[in-house]
Amino acid sequence: LQYIATRKYQRALGKLQRLVIQRLFELHKLNLSQTGYRMRTYIAKNLQRRCRAIRNAVKQYNAAAKELNPPREPLDWSKVSHYAFLEEFTLLQDTQNQLHDKPWSKPAVRETMRIARRIARAQEEISNVSREARRLHTFICDEENMFVAVLGNLKKQNSILHGAVQDYVRHRRAANARNLAYVMRIYSLDGFQGEKSPGTRAGGFIHPALAHAASS
Repeated sequence: LQYIATRKYQRALGKLQRLVIQRLFELHKLNLSQTGYRMRTYIAKNLQRRCRAIRNAVKQYNAAAKELNPPREPLDWSKVSHYAFLEEFTLLQDTQNQLHDKPWSKPAVRETMRIARRIARAQEEISNVSREARRLHTFICDEENMFVAVLGNLKKQNSILHGAVQDYVRHRRAANARNLAYVMRIYSLDGFQGEKSPGTRAGGFIHPALAHAASS
């Protein structure tokens, strides 16, 4: 009888373990920046169904825990629903897989894993910032060339739009000057390994006003 009770307890705990781990992975996926809106909606609906399944699994676990000798303490659903990482689920130590012997179950190993992931993401972010800073620098230079060509063309045609466009260009140049100052500060940072000059837009950047100015 004790073997049957223990077996029933381990099966109930194993089911609860599977559902909680799936929920934790889905919560992690939901927080990823590259997860799209449709995927987030899909995961959110799955989490709602998962919570109902976990609630039923907790009831089965508590029923099986009472039949042990000595009986185990019942599990509170409110605590399970707020688990944010696997080490908080201490009941996994009682599963057949002996998870408490796994290397990742040790706090020092988990902290090392966290730091390694943060360092890897930081290196990726540094590369992204270097690339986006040069893209912004290139856009500002291309836009300035377009402004010069458009204003020159309107002035040459004595167009009534020259004043309105010039006012718009004044605001855009102020914003670009502020952004360009930030770009230069990034270029001056120690350890910056990107290109410190504007690039060339893929496919070129030829505004109709630029083409007209070039042909005239």
